[in-house]
This record gives sequence, structure tokens and C-alpha cells, in this order.
Amino acid sequence: MTRKRITNRNIKKVFKKASLLILITFATSCSDSEKGEFYNYKWSSAGGNVVIENGFYHTYTSFDASKKQMQGDTLIPIQKLDSTVLVTQRMGLGKLTEDYKRVLNRDSVRIDTFRYDIRDFNGIKLILFKEIAKDMYYSEVFKLEDEVELTENKTFVQPTFEIAGYTIGDTISRENVRLKDVYTFGDHKFEVVELRGNTDVEMELLGGKYISSITQKNINDRDLKDIINVVNHKMQAEPEYSPIVQRGEYLSDSYSWDKASVKILLIGMVYKGSSPYGQKSKDWTLVYEDYIKERLLKLDFSNSTPTSAIIE
Repeated sequence: MTRKRITNRNIKKVFKKASLLILITFATSCSDSEKGEFYNYKWSSAGGNVVIENGFYHTYTSFDASKKQMQGDTLIPIQKLDSTVLVTQRMGLGKLTEDYKRVLNRDSVRIDTFRYDIRDFNGIKLILFKEIAKDMYYSEVFKLEDEVELTENKTFVQPTFEIAGYTIGDTISRENVRLKDVYTFGDHKFEVVELRGNTDVEMELLGGKYISSITQKNINDRDLKDIINVVNHKMQAEPEYSPIVQRGEYLSDSYSWDKASVKILLIGMVYKGSSPYGQKSKDWTLVYEDYIKERLLKLDFSNSTPTSAIIE
């Protein structure tokens, strides 16, 4: 067997090839790592408009004073920090009219430092969020448009509650509910249903089966203390109490909690009118809402056909 003579020239060739291989491997690994960042994929808002893609954030370019609206589309890079991202966007500013319509009169550049949460919630969703006051958050939500697998990183911690064995975001069989009402709000169709076997429990559904809010009616006054203790424990806060006020022929007071976009409202009512058929004992209604989860559901059920319980 012929042995190759090892020369300085051969050593240089080997070293050069090895260096090139290392460089290619390093570049590939860096590319794969960078490609794996969530903002390099396509994410859409409600309505299906792509807002995030290829490391950029879609935003308006300017304000049209004659039309009083934002216009144009441009891409601004998203900057990755340690555990947050920096998002820059141009937004329209204005004021509300007497009938609560927003009228734009100028624009401004807004820069937000967001934490981010990726979760599997009826498909992969993205939450960009920032705390604006104690336990109060500003957030934006998006739906993944690319067919890729992303790992969950649940960093947005919310208290969760169950009423009659259900929580917000659960699915429920149509066989277990009875339809009471249907309404359209914006681009979304909500169905108001009551639980078969317990008509005191009402829910609002999106997409025909996804629970977006839960209400428990006719709660006895003797159960009030236990409910407050449970909610205090999970919310880690005392409620805000609204003293008794007169509402028509009823007296009403309430307790409310609001933390991490979860709201619990406990309303007490007692009839003080003259009708002999009016209920004289006080009862309570418990309302459970989760603003973030409802918005995540809305990403999947936008552009619904207008609906009425009266006419089709």
C-alpha cells in the first residue's frame, strides 16, 4: 500500500478544508437558531392580516389628513433582547366623538418592549404583552400561519376558575346546552346558552362550542363568603367593593376583581318594589371573563355572518 507523503502543503489543505467545514457548520447552526425565533414566521391578527413575518412588523407609513385615516404599509425590524422583543409601529391618534366613534387627527411612532407567550390554544397562538400598571396588561394576540411546530413557553400567568366544571377556552357539546340568544359583535358571532340540568349557568360561545365567558345566577347570600375567599386566594388580592345603589325597583351592590386580563364580577340584587311577586331575598350573580382567551378565540372565528335570534 502506497503511503502519501505528508508535506506542509498537504497540511495546509487539510487545515483549510477543516476550517471551511467548521465555518459552514457554524453558519448553518446560527442560521437555524435565528430561523427558529418566533418572529421569523408569519403571524396574523383577527381578520387574517399578516402582521409579523421574516423578523419584521407590518405598520402604517403615514396619516392622511384629508381622509383622516392611516395609510400605506411598511416593515420595521423586530429587535430581540434577552427575554423580550422591541416592536416599533406607526399608529393613528385621535379622539372619541359623542357617539363613541374614534376619529383620527394625527399619527405617532410607538415603541413597545414586549414579553412573549407562545401557547397551543386551538392551534399555535402568540401573545405579546407588557405590564402597564400593577396586574394590568396591554397585549396583542396573533395566530401562526406557517405549518411549523413551535414549543410553548407560557410566561403570561393568569388565574383560572371553574364554574359547574367548565373554564373559559373549554369546548362543550351542543347536547349539554340550550340556545337562548345569538348576537353579532363586530366580526364575531356569539351564542348565549344555558346548561342543561342547571339553568342558572349561562355561557357565551364562539365557534359553536368554545366557551368565552361563564355566568352563574341565583347564588344564595350564604355562599357569598366562600366565593370571595376562593377568588381572593386565586387573584391574590382583595376585591373592589361598590356600595349599594338603587337601580329602579332593585338595590344592588357588587364585588369585582381584575388581574392579568381576568375579571370576576359578583353582583347582588334584592327587590324593593311593591309587587307581591317580586323576590324579596337577595341573590347574587357571578360573572367570569378572560379577556386574553376570548381574543385568542376571536382569531379563529372572525368575519362571521351577521346573526339574529329573531330573523334569519
